[in-house]
Amino acid sequence: MRRMLAVLLAMAAVLPAHGASWTTNSFRTPRGGLVQLGDSMAKVLRAAGAPLHQRVLSTGVSIGRFVGLNREQWTYRGHAGYYVVTFAGDRVEQIEVLADR
Repeated sequence: MRRMLAVLLAMAAVLPAHGASWTTNSFRTPRGGLVQLGDSMAKVLRAAGAPLHQRVLSTGVSIGRFVGLNREQWTYRGHAGYYVVTFAGDRVEQIEVLADR
């Protein structure tokens, strides 16, 4: 019985952490623009404006025929919280929503 209670308490402690963020395919900006997976950096700038924060994750390295991609994250404020847009090269690869509630 105690073991089952301990497992239930551990699960209850983990659940709120998982509910605090999620990924999405797109988001609508306060200005009415739409940012979607696959959009270019220029299109995101037109739709959402300058980000609140920019962070370079990695710089691509080219070795012979293989070309590495730069990876970067831009953060925007939205109605559901903060949107973290990850770029691979010039294209949106992932959009993560960080709830602020």
